[in-house]
Amino acid sequence: MARAYVGTSGFSYPEWKGSFYPADLPTDQMLPFYGRTFPTVELNNTFYRYPQDHTLAQWAGAVPPEFRFAVKAHRRITHLKRLVDIDGDLAFLFERLRGLGSHLGPILFQFPPSLRCDLTLLTGLLTGLRPGGQAVVEFRHATWRQDPVYRLLTRTGSPCASRKRTRRLSRQRSWARCPTCGSTNPATRKMT
Repeated sequence: MARAYVGTSGFSYPEWKGSFYPADLPTDQMLPFYGRTFPTVELNNTFYRYPQDHTLAQWAGAVPPEFRFAVKAHRRITHLKRLVDIDGDLAFLFERLRGLGSHLGPILFQFPPSLRCDLTLLTGLLTGLRPGGQAVVEFRHATWRQDPVYRLLTRTGSPCASRKRTRRLSRQRSWARCPTCGSTNPATRKMT
């Protein structure tokens, strides 16, 4: 049976002191406290800058053995280079994230909303991945919602994340094999 990990996007929020964190909790104790409550956290700061090796080692040492970090891939790969000529960037990303050791969970490649479907680019990304982390892709342009894309994801064992809007217009990210799109691909299943 698959295990579901539930956590939040980020953990180091001073405004959480007094509600989630004890009011007097030192900042350097936020992650250990968080790790005793949740089994995972999404690191969004990695989208803007790569953490230093010593920071990754500190994070890995602050959480229980079963804890996983979901990491957002750097925007250089997805938004600046738009998946073109990214082999060196992928090598750097995976080498850097080795610092999390067994705590490395999924690596989210969030595509820009303007990036239209291009199977060649997606194939290049998925075949250029290094061992060590499970890649997850988040398509934000509707042109990606088609069976050839889902077949490629299924063939490479790469899940995708989907955002759906609720009535309150808040966003929820659902981790699944394919987004909630109604694909006829039998490997596709809706999960929210």
